[in-house]
Amino acid sequence: MGVAPSGLIIETSSAFGGRASDKHIVADSEILNRLDYGDAVMVDKGYQIEKECLERNLTLYRPPFLTQKKQLSREEALSCAEIARARVHVERVFQRIREFDFLRPPVINIDKFM
Repeated sequence: MGVAPSGLIIETSSAFGGRASDKHIVADSEILNRLDYGDAVMVDKGYQIEKECLERNLTLYRPPFLTQKKQLSREEALSCAEIARARVHVERVFQRIREFDFLRPPVINIDKFM
């Protein structure tokens, strides 16, 4: 699901099986092709889409994660905190969808209105 900073749902996709990678899901949705030159994309740790964002001149925001080190650097920790503050808005959208599931209208891609 793609969510704008305002909380507007701008992208939905069909469900994928458990074996589908995040990279495959992003490619299949073609959301990156609909973004403008210079836009930013915020993803979770598992989304390995650096190349795709670079090709489209998109800024990628993804929390840093530990590989072989035991602790994040100061800069990485600050970056992680900034991303988490922005990510809370996306999580609120997901929470609203769960809370108001009883209303059950289908979520429609914004493309249908543009």
